[in-house]
Amino acid sequence: MIDRLIAALSQEVEMSAEEIADTIWLALQMPESQSESTATPELNNDLPIAPIKPLEPEISQQLPQNASDAGVGSDNKQFEKPKAGIYPRNQGQNLVGSELSFKVPDAPSLREPLTLARALKPLMRRIPSGTTLVLDEAATTQRIADEGLWLPVLRPTLEPWLDLELVVDEGISMQIWRHTIRELERLLKNYGIFRDVRVWGLIADENERVQIRRGIGAAAKNQTPRSPKELIDPSGRRLVLVVSDCVSSLWRNGKVTATLELWAKQGSLAIVQMLPKWLWKRTALGRASEVRLQGLNPGEFNQKLIAKEVSLWDELEETRGVKVPVFTLEADKVATWAQMLSGKGSIWTSGYLFKLDPPPVSQGRELLNLDYGQLNAEQRVQAFRVTASPMARKLAGLLAAAPVISLPVVRLIQEALLKESQQVHVAEVFLGGLLKPLSEINAETNPNYVRYEFINGVRELLVDSVPSGYVLNVVDEVSKYVAKKAGLSLEDFAAVLRNPQQVRDSEVSRDVGYLATVTAQVLRRLGGEYAKFADLLETKFKLLSDEGIDYTRLSDLLAAEKWKEADEETARVMIQASGHEERDWLDEVDMQRFPSKDLQTIDELWFKYSNGRFGFSVQKQIWLSVGGQPRYYDAEIYNKFGEHVGWYIKDKNEWLKWSEHTFSLDAPQGHLPRYLPSQNKRIRYYLFSRNDLKNKLDNFTLQVNKVSESVTNNEILEKTSSVTHNQQLLDKISNQNNMLKNKHDDNSIRIIGDRGAGKTTFMAALASLSQRNSDIPFQVFPQNIESQRLLSDAENILKQGLPLPQTYVDVLVDLPFCSFKILLKPSLVIQPLSAIRGENIEMNVSLQEYPGELFEDLRNHRQDSRLYDEYLDDCATVSKLLFLIDGNTRNDRGYTESFISLSKEIVQRLDNKKERLSQYRIAVVISKYEEPLLWNHRHKVQELMALKFPNTKNYFQRWSQSWKCKIAYFACSSFGVMGKPPRPNFTFVRTDERGTIGVLDNPAEWKPFGLLAPIYWLHTGRNDPRLQQ
Repeated sequence: MIDRLIAALSQEVEMSAEEIADTIWLALQMPESQSESTATPELNNDLPIAPIKPLEPEISQQLPQNASDAGVGSDNKQFEKPKAGIYPRNQGQNLVGSELSFKVPDAPSLREPLTLARALKPLMRRIPSGTTLVLDEAATTQRIADEGLWLPVLRPTLEPWLDLELVVDEGISMQIWRHTIRELERLLKNYGIFRDVRVWGLIADENERVQIRRGIGAAAKNQTPRSPKELIDPSGRRLVLVVSDCVSSLWRNGKVTATLELWAKQGSLAIVQMLPKWLWKRTALGRASEVRLQGLNPGEFNQKLIAKEVSLWDELEETRGVKVPVFTLEADKVATWAQMLSGKGSIWTSGYLFKLDPPPVSQGRELLNLDYGQLNAEQRVQAFRVTASPMARKLAGLLAAAPVISLPVVRLIQEALLKESQQVHVAEVFLGGLLKPLSEINAETNPNYVRYEFINGVRELLVDSVPSGYVLNVVDEVSKYVAKKAGLSLEDFAAVLRNPQQVRDSEVSRDVGYLATVTAQVLRRLGGEYAKFADLLETKFKLLSDEGIDYTRLSDLLAAEKWKEADEETARVMIQASGHEERDWLDEVDMQRFPSKDLQTIDELWFKYSNGRFGFSVQKQIWLSVGGQPRYYDAEIYNKFGEHVGWYIKDKNEWLKWSEHTFSLDAPQGHLPRYLPSQNKRIRYYLFSRNDLKNKLDNFTLQVNKVSESVTNNEILEKTSSVTHNQQLLDKISNQNNMLKNKHDDNSIRIIGDRGAGKTTFMAALASLSQRNSDIPFQVFPQNIESQRLLSDAENILKQGLPLPQTYVDVLVDLPFCSFKILLKPSLVIQPLSAIRGENIEMNVSLQEYPGELFEDLRNHRQDSRLYDEYLDDCATVSKLLFLIDGNTRNDRGYTESFISLSKEIVQRLDNKKERLSQYRIAVVISKYEEPLLWNHRHKVQELMALKFPNTKNYFQRWSQSWKCKIAYFACSSFGVMGKPPRPNFTFVRTDERGTIGVLDNPAEWKPFGLLAPIYWLHTGRNDPRLQQ
């Protein structure tokens, strides 16, 4: 039996051996009976669809040979699973601007639930129960043998240590995370971590008092509100987890603080923050003080936790505040908090100290208050790229290639193509000003039923920045997933795409039509054969009709440029779509009620095959240009319109008969379609009053009477005010653009080293040094968004050992590029004339950190890695390199091999041009000099190099002689030393794939060593020993 289970988990669920072992172990730890669930029943997304008629096998068109195979599969096997609707309808909710609510059965929202469960292992303690006894068989047997008494010996059963109260903020902004919270609830219940798990909603009554109720969402609205005091447990075995983004009115007005204090004084409390940390300052957390928290005993009440300030500017008043750990649903953050709660005294976790009487924030102010309203598409994309993490930028690019966007589709893309992405990256994308919901979101809304679309123009900009392979992967995965859930083989799904008329009576045809239309827009951006296939898809699905009309013949006639026959066919299908085949004519009511999709289909066909010369939308634009007004007939205006489209001869005051028109592309613009059967009435202008007849002419030049000469002064002032409102964000975008343009100037420095060398710590220490120490003779000022972000993250890096997002990216332009202005004070007499004048010496430098994976690729000669060539091409365009070597290692051979590969690659790219190679300056910096053995050699760096890295040093000498370039050696320590005798100002935290991770032992005595010296030498070519002090 167990063998069959292991085989099933391995083959069906694709679990590794370690995951299977963990699953079985957790199952054995779970209690035999589960507590009664109070969760709201989850809606089933797998809704039935109408049966699909057998498809005809003939397929006239084929995909490009190098396109996704989603449409050319040969698997004709019928799925036995129940068919599932790919567009379940949201009952009682109408979408704005669209009838579709695209849904697919879900992929998981929590990316790695097993990893998250492992992170919670410190809480899986078992303690004796105070109420339940079980038979102790061994003790009973021993009693019978020793005493001859046949009496049972009972002992307390072992049960989980803690009860969990999961309190979910029910603010509107939390609706988007409903699915994630459901999965979190299931994980916490099913893995046997807690004795009992109850779910509560955090709400406010009519008097803005904080209350709770059982369950969350619409199903809990009839539950009686209760007092937060109900969650207090005198035994101290209750943990309260508040799931929130901290932006609702309860957080803004500070009234939730009293509730947090109530739970923190008599139990353990933590906040699960749904937003990424860089957004926290724009929530209610921005008014609290960030701290690091430590617990010395298991289950320590919050108010007994030890707090240490993160910012030196914050003065903590622990007696007048509430200490609350705060973490995101990232496994490492959860693990750190769980270890702290279990009483592991050496662990510090992130948290905040909430003031008990905080000043309320104005109700009119939005904490998430970045206004994107006045930004165009390009500015929105730039704003997103300069603030979002690399992983969020990658997720946004993949979403741009998705035919439809909803939370289930986002989770599908994460599961299939971006497994390393987390919930916080989804938050960055959805709060980044790129997307808009196509329906209203309120407390009753099921977030899975909301469809999103990119702001106009954003999708195209994002798709253009994504490699074509990724675009095709997204289209392929979404198509395969939808086909499977619709109960279609890939071949049949491809047939629906190519010939929707085969199933035009089915709801599937209409829904897949939307999928195909957006897919065509995405594929067209790739050009070549994909653009041709996009035209095929778009044409086929633009023939769809609300009334079931077949527009194939009209399409064929227009494609063959049979304009006269197409004009007649247009009249026929319009009568048919209006339902007036018997009377055979149309009136003004028909024009006003003509089916929208049919009108757009007819107009699109005319516009496309005439290259923008013909169509109702073209005629409407001409009519408006000569002074036409909606729903108003003016004979003189209509005559002007007729004159310009070539129907009316002004000199003769005559209108052409139908047979006298010009049925060719030589006709005037807007000449066709002409035939609109009516009872001698003017009805066309009613058609021109339709809002769904959109202008397709971007540069319409036909102007007789200029309706609008200019804008008024008030309009100009209004626009100027709107631009000023967003000037700060636009300045950031401009600054980033300027940095990208100048990234290869003389001030650019590339930092290269392996993953454990401390490159990020070096840059963070340099960025924040002058902000923390006023007695040093220089100042460092961030000059762009990336350097400002690095400065804000420096506290986390140096005091908590937290990593920045991975530096390895898919596109080199996404690599963080930090620009600094460094001012050397006159007291540092390096340039005597400047010192006499009392002037600061200014340096503008730009630092870019290459990822450690590049160093490994160089050492292992992996030239097929993702960005190997792109990084090295970039490296060959600069002349200042900073090599960071981990002083704690003895990997002499590895360093030598990497630097040999690097020098050969640069020489190859520069064609061995000696004059260019001689311009290089290379600073070799040994890091982590706070260690005692290294500290004693801090002024003898070359001697240390010869002792620890002799081969590397010998190669540097040959390198310098071969290139005739300058190489200098430096020592540095990002953490520094303290006390007498000197000891490292460094506390070990953990070891991971990045190497040894540690934090400052005493931030008040932080004095890093030698950070500026290599920068100054690379910038000026001069060395000053005082910069090593």
